[in-house]
Amino acid sequence: MIDMKTKLQQISSEAWIVQKGEKRIGILNKNVQNHFTFISGKSIQVFDAEEKVSEHFGNITLFEDQIEKPTMVQDEFYIKGHAIDYANPIPIEPGDENYRDDVPLYLKSEGSDVYYAAGWYCINFDKGWKQGHGPKLTTLLEYGFKGPFKTKMECKQHMKQLNKLRKASATLKTNQLSIRKTSMGGQFIECVILDKQNPTSNQFTMNVANCDINTSAEFDFVFDINNFKFKPAAEYVFGIDKKQVALITAGNTDYWVALDKTTTFKE
Repeated sequence: MIDMKTKLQQISSEAWIVQKGEKRIGILNKNVQNHFTFISGKSIQVFDAEEKVSEHFGNITLFEDQIEKPTMVQDEFYIKGHAIDYANPIPIEPGDENYRDDVPLYLKSEGSDVYYAAGWYCINFDKGWKQGHGPKLTTLLEYGFKGPFKTKMECKQHMKQLNKLRKASATLKTNQLSIRKTSMGGQFIECVILDKQNPTSNQFTMNVANCDINTSAEFDFVFDINNFKFKPAAEYVFGIDKKQVALITAGNTDYWVALDKTTTFKE
């Protein structure tokens, strides 16, 4: 008899496969604030504690009674929790001149100068964002990317959001991106593609979950979307000064980005 109780199978220190019976139904991630994000093929749900996750799936021992069979199969290799579908890869270790904190790299043979990136990536090709597994580093650097992601499902969900923003910008013929608080409160912001000079024009809005907002002020930060070219990071920190310039920190790299004159910040 198949046990239909929802269970977790850990694949890294911050990620689990969520399984019901014999079927995998999604991926669960934990961030640095110990908040959890469940990603299925249809939606994204956010929880602020383990207990809320257990309650949602109806299993109070969800984190204690996990699936113990290994997630790796023979001939599968992992770098920083990211699977590689290539036999005997050569990981690029700290201390190597080509080592990168943001992208886990490997070679396919000794002496090669072609570097590959472990994991799933959203790649910003000319005709839109596409997903790729184990791409060449040169491809990522040439076109721009988001990632790495541990699963195809997680990558696909992120890619859909990126393409929605890109399509909305092209359809509405505006490059203005507004980042503001939402009526949902808590850990949500909304990203809005709009034309501030034409209040009656159409807009496209997308809610972004799992944000840590440390101000009670009402804000509406307006950017040129073409200036949003940052390296991938586990989190992005936004700071604003009085001269309407944004300091955006991605990992250990700082970017100064000009704000549109229509930006507002009300304490």
